[in-house]
Amino acid sequence: MFERIYAAVRRVPRGRVITYGEIARQVGLRNGARTVGWALASLPDGEAAPWWRVVRGDGTIANRQFAAEQRKRLRRDGVRFTRYGSVDLTRYGLPSGASMPGWLTAGARTATPPAQRRRTPQRRRAPQPVRPGPRPGIP
Repeated sequence: MFERIYAAVRRVPRGRVITYGEIARQVGLRNGARTVGWALASLPDGEAAPWWRVVRGDGTIANRQFAAEQRKRLRRDGVRFTRYGSVDLTRYGLPSGASMPGWLTAGARTATPPAQRRRTPQRRRAPQPVRPGPRPGIP
């Protein structure tokens, strides 16, 4: 699984960023943003994956020991930060899977772009009746 994550990160071009969640979706991990973080944190020495091009879903850099190094490398790639310290994902983020054919890595669970997937509606539970009970402090 980690190799698929590294392969997806290697495809992020210079001057662009991608979120942990988007990488997870690209490799077929449902709710797998943390798994992507673990994979990048355990990146073997000598592995040529541009880990610094992966940011949080809101465009901020994860607060960890290499945050300053990540910011420096992104600036070197040509990525600019907002005055609040985040990356403008509309400007520097990768287009969604629908506009990047072939972006999905081999072995992904689905080839349907995220914008075309339908969410199955969740059933709402019927409200439970309120049962009267003894009131505290009232005899």
